[in-house]
Amino acid sequence: MRVIFLDFDGVLHPANASPGSQLPFEWLNALAALLARHPEVGVVVHSSWRTAYSIDEIREFLASLGVRTMALAGPGAKSEAVQAHLDAHPDIEDFLILDDDEREFSASGWQGHLLLCNSATGIGHPHAQRQLADWLERPGAPCRPKI
Repeated sequence: MRVIFLDFDGVLHPANASPGSQLPFEWLNALAALLARHPEVGVVVHSSWRTAYSIDEIREFLASLGVRTMALAGPGAKSEAVQAHLDAHPDIEDFLILDDDEREFSASGWQGHLLLCNSATGIGHPHAQRQLADWLERPGAPCRPKI
């Protein structure tokens, strides 16, 4: 199984907005288009929105990607929540973390699994889209540093 761990703020819309104020997500269609040819890739939400909304609400916010949304990462810091999810799901063979804040994932063990987006342009930036497309086309391919 392949999974994208998805942040919202700074990935699907510009950062620095309160949860719920940026709907619909500005760059959701760009992400959906990239994932369209890869039905084997699921989504786990590690965004801070996971603490304010239920999985059903999150699925609704994600529109067409809602059906891909397998789970919300558990409580705690993002990196800990992602690691706990990976530990609980050994069937995840390959994963990519989409986020805009490397401080959340400063441990060296995340290198190659982290696509750091510019918080102002998120996944809407062509370079971030190329990196994601590269990972989608080449399972296990490491991501390059932040744009």
